[in-house]
Amino acid sequence: MLTAVSHTVAVLRLSDLCCVDPRVADYFMMSSPWASLIICVVYVIVVEWALPRFMDSRKPLEFRPLIVIYNFAMVLLSGYIFVEVCKCIVHFC
Repeated sequence: MLTAVSHTVAVLRLSDLCCVDPRVADYFMMSSPWASLIICVVYVIVVEWALPRFMDSRKPLEFRPLIVIYNFAMVLLSGYIFVEVCKCIVHFC
């Protein structure tokens, strides 16, 4: 386990030193892989440990009416897009 961690740290140090594209070095979270790695580790800790403990004593939320409305809206939107695409096909053919 320790060798895997040390190997990962060595690879990240190597990528930090030699593989940074100078065109994106000033972009947010692009100058080093550490910020992305920390965000991923925090996400896994929150999802696997903190949130299950937080939700133990709570009942699940009821989203069924909201999901039905959303699905109906998506059907209408898909139908509208289908009609518009058909109009464009007929117009240009």
